[in-house]
Amino acid sequence: MKAIITVEQYERLTNQKLEESKKEFAKVLINVVSDMIESHIGYDLEKQDRTEIIQKNIKINRFWVKYPPINSVISVSINEKVVKIEDYINTTKKIELTDYFCSGCNNCTFTKEDKIVLKYNSGFTFGDNGDVPYDLQYYVAMMIRDLILLQEDPDMQKYSNYKINDIAYTYKDNRIFNTFIIPILKGLLM
Repeated sequence: MKAIITVEQYERLTNQKLEESKKEFAKVLINVVSDMIESHIGYDLEKQDRTEIIQKNIKINRFWVKYPPINSVISVSINEKVVKIEDYINTTKKIELTDYFCSGCNNCTFTKEDKIVLKYNSGFTFGDNGDVPYDLQYYVAMMIRDLILLQEDPDMQKYSNYKINDIAYTYKDNRIFNTFIIPILKGLLM
């Protein structure tokens, strides 16, 4: 698994130049956060070809894919017959058979004996020339920044809120993940 962002992207997103001694630690944290995100969604986000096989009793013309976002559809087949490209449309999360196709296909009623195969390319290209959405890159960088700050000041682990000389501070341990990353993941991928 590659990391969602690079150290250089982290530095640009946080407007913070890391000392050479901290770059290796930042790289480890980037991998940790990337693993956290992929563990949460349950699959690798790196761009790759995927195949899904559906065999169940359903009446549906819309197939929500397990590994969004869809970059391109390679093929759709039903019982080893390829569905023509004009007979389906796709978004980043689903492949939908057209009404015209369904009218000639038992109104898109399928049984366990029917084998629907969806082949598509999904995921992101990582790195400086990648296509990871900026909001996801930004929140990954903010999580890493918070982890670096936590490592530099172990006393921060003891408090979630504290006040010094009428200035209030809040430490955002997993709140960034729960408040920002989870909704972004749901919007992009789930």
